[in-house]
Amino acid sequence: YTKARAGLDVQAYFDVPSVGGLALKGEAIIAKDFDAKAGAATTPFGFWAAAIQSFGTDFNLFIRADYFDPNTDKASDGTFTFGGGAQYFFSPHVKLGAIYEHPISEAGASDKKDDILTLQMQAMF
Repeated sequence: YTKARAGLDVQAYFDVPSVGGLALKGEAIIAKDFDAKAGAATTPFGFWAAAIQSFGTDFNLFIRADYFDPNTDKASDGTFTFGGGAQYFFSPHVKLGAIYEHPISEAGASDKKDDILTLQMQAMF
């Protein structure tokens, strides 16, 4: 199995007076995968972009969009996902997050039952 990857990562930070820090982030990757056994190649492509607004040091809100196409040579097999959420930092080592995501197929199909609500607590040791 032969794989080649190329990617780009971009980040910018701004101080919003009387509110907190604003982070704009994004990443993109394109690949070429060749399976010698199957004699087939695929070209996956994906990207994501996010805006994170902090309110003080304990709370932030964010929005995010991402796209993944497992094979750019095949029509309408990609998925866009739009979402957002909030994070609360109990301490520098413990945070609670709530994230809502809504996927839409490249063909335009969207079903509410495919939406995802994730609640998570993370602790760093």
